[in-house]
Amino acid sequence: NGVRVPVVHIGHVNFTQPRTIYITAAVTAVIGVVASQLFLRTRVGWGLRAARASEPAATVVGVNIFGVRLVALALSGAFAGIGGALQDFNTLYLSPTSFGFFTSVMAFIVLTIGGMGTWGGPLFGAALLLVFDRWLTAYDDKEPLILAAVFVISLRLFPRGAARALTRVAAHVHARRAESGPARGGRA
Repeated sequence: NGVRVPVVHIGHVNFTQPRTIYITAAVTAVIGVVASQLFLRTRVGWGLRAARASEPAATVVGVNIFGVRLVALALSGAFAGIGGALQDFNTLYLSPTSFGFFTSVMAFIVLTIGGMGTWGGPLFGAALLLVFDRWLTAYDDKEPLILAAVFVISLRLFPRGAARALTRVAAHVHARRAESGPARGGRA
């Protein structure tokens, strides 16, 4: 049936107030992004990247494929556990139905739309999905169908994620400005 989560107080901080939950979640997200970026710069992180690129080549240079994948699984489980704990503080109720199939699909859509393998991709995908969720409140019964259409269209338009596409467009615009800059000033 589920379990009621007790209200947590740390000093004068009450974790039932929306502002406190938001600040805690934002700080935790920033710490998670920084920790994952620092992890990717470790030997295990480089081994994980090498295994993603080519398992045989990574094995030849001495990467323990099973070991790096096990560490990645443990870290992703830790991040999911922290996210679940924050969600439980928000709802004050823990139930098996709190995280159903549709929530798993939504997490996959967020990662895919934003761009896997980037630090900003999941953040961009989550923000985009939050905007869509706010727009689609009037169409609650058709929301899964509309999100599926957005997912398929975004996969077609941005196969590597919208964040990478935006980064590519920004780099292209920056390069165009840089090459047209000296011509406007009259100096070569």
